[in-house]
Amino acid sequence: MESVVINSNTSEKKKVVTKKNTGNTIIFLVLCALVVVFLYPIAFIVINSFKGKFFISDNPFALPSAETFVGMTNYVNGLVQQYDIPIYYMTIGPCNGHWEQKNSEVLAFNSALTQMLDPKVTVIDAYSYIKNGLDSGLFATMDGLHYDYYTSKAIYEFMVEQVTNP
Repeated sequence: MESVVINSNTSEKKKVVTKKNTGNTIIFLVLCALVVVFLYPIAFIVINSFKGKFFISDNPFALPSAETFVGMTNYVNGLVQQYDIPIYYMTIGPCNGHWEQKNSEVLAFNSALTQMLDPKVTVIDAYSYIKNGLDSGLFATMDGLHYDYYTSKAIYEFMVEQVTNP
């Protein structure tokens, strides 16, 4: 690498040649390789923590797919088993109006997730509560998907009641 230095007293230009320090580059590359080597097992554990037990054994190096992904249930179940603290899971509520066809998917999701949870996890069935309110006309949505203020307030009060009076 060349750089030009101008002497202010004589206005002479001198070319100064500086050499790259290859030793620093080699050390940097070695340290980068060590970072990858040390972080790989941690990444491997984190990736597998989002898969079901069977799928970890079946193909431990694969990334989670739609079939193998279990989300946070491994963490929730671990907390329940390790510590004596109450953990609550509230089901996803139904849709209304032109989104109605999605309710079968919501029910399937709620069912699959509640089956994966540890029996010590308290499940709050918000789906049935909200569906009954929508069917009876007590609850409403603004656009078929988002609940209005009064429905949201009623859901909050229902949730607080379920947590404080299980």
